[in-house]
Amino acid sequence: SDRYEGEVNVWSGRSFSLVYHWEDGEKRLHHLPLRLLVVESSFLRKDKEKALERRRAKEHLRLERAIRRLGKRRFACEADSAEAANRLAKKHAPRFHRLEAMSGVYNEPVKRARPGRPRKDEPRPMKQVWRAWFEVVEDREAFERLLDEESCLIVATNHLEGDAEWPDARVFATYHDQFKVEQAMHWAKWLKEVAPIFLKTPRRVAALGLIYVIALMVYGLVQRQVRAKLARKMIEITPAAL
Repeated sequence: SDRYEGEVNVWSGRSFSLVYHWEDGEKRLHHLPLRLLVVESSFLRKDKEKALERRRAKEHLRLERAIRRLGKRRFACEADSAEAANRLAKKHAPRFHRLEAMSGVYNEPVKRARPGRPRKDEPRPMKQVWRAWFEVVEDREAFERLLDEESCLIVATNHLEGDAEWPDARVFATYHDQFKVEQAMHWAKWLKEVAPIFLKTPRRVAALGLIYVIALMVYGLVQRQVRAKLARKMIEITPAAL
């Protein structure tokens, strides 16, 4: 678990073995055994739940609009109404809701062939028409299933299960600390930091970029070594030492 601003982020998960298969350019099959850690973060779950709630609300609104448009249509037979309903369900393919199709037959007046007001004793011709619509039902199981998927991250390692030197906790802790090295390179992703250079050929620009990356890598490795030694020696900095 981690603590941020008084709140505790709880990590939980498990590991399992997997063999990754791929083919090279010569159609030769390769096998790579891996250990995968599937880890859930309580902070990530909280953020994803809010995002999925917004997506579900948007989906519900979109479905309601489509159903209203479908309800205004009239069909000559039940087969036509069912086909229109199937097209709507396939087009929208809801992820957070279920669509329960319904249809019915109604009698509607036929438009008169000639203008003018009909006589009082004139019978009004009617015709049968079919209508189709849906009832939108919230699918909570689908929501929870998607939330479980998006609240997890996967860490892959070639330290296979049974490696006593690399238990799951150490593998995840090593992955979790990688941001300390990545922070040294985040500035290079911003265009304004590398744009003002005066080189005339793409080859020279690429060479300068390689030098930057190597320098940052060395800087990050030095940081890692220093942090590792500090962690082993458990040095306590006192005011006298300062």
